[in-house]
Amino acid sequence: MLGNNRNFCTSSILCSLDQNHSVFLIREHGAHPCPKELGAPKRRGRIETGLVFEQAVEVRNADGQPLSLRRIELQLDEPTEDGETRIRLLTNAPKEHLEARSAARLYRRRWTVETLFQRLESVLHSEVRSLGHPRAALLAFGVALMAYNVLATLQAAIEVEHPPASEAVEEISSYFLATEIKAAYGGMMIAVPPEAWTSFDTQSPAQWVATLRKMAARVDPAPLRKHSRAPKKKVQKGYAPGHVARRHVSTARVLASGRVDEAP
Repeated sequence: MLGNNRNFCTSSILCSLDQNHSVFLIREHGAHPCPKELGAPKRRGRIETGLVFEQAVEVRNADGQPLSLRRIELQLDEPTEDGETRIRLLTNAPKEHLEARSAARLYRRRWTVETLFQRLESVLHSEVRSLGHPRAALLAFGVALMAYNVLATLQAAIEVEHPPASEAVEEISSYFLATEIKAAYGGMMIAVPPEAWTSFDTQSPAQWVATLRKMAARVDPAPLRKHSRAPKKKVQKGYAPGHVARRHVSTARVLASGRVDEAP
């Protein structure tokens, strides 16, 4: 389990995961579970974004039973967007299977998983709100996962056949690609007879790759590339300097007085 939401980093959840023989790497919350330190942090080297330290800690469940964990601390060279200069992770994975620097690198890859779920929802509509039964919702989610694998394969084929000429060129957008497929699918099913698809059933994986690359070479990648945008401007929250907030006036008081001009 690779977790980013630190609000789920509680003693009860961590102990329950361990009791169910689950291996986790989850970000430590600033306020809880407040693990007990069992020794001083030890430096384990450096990765691309900062220094890595390791420390033995302990948490206890509601019954007071202890659970020994490792705290992996990444001291960042540059602060995050929220101004944080360090990231603390808790894991029950043995050192032999996951050393400190590998754990820090693995956590950095969490965004690829979170981006996947975001694309499943926005591009492939994996969350069907009308499906109230849990098994039906799970089936829809599984179908979306399979569709995403197909979409990722098509995207990779296009990127291989049409590599960007420079770093300024954006990569292929899964959203634009899915929209293009959706727009052409209905007409393709009408125009192309079913017999035309049977020849692909007997192709080997190598032949499938050759077929996909041949098709991808004929695709115009320009309409499918992401559009770059300027960084978002930070807007100061609250009232602007010199602005006076309007006082609140009860609607009942305005109606009782008959003076509509007092309305906010």
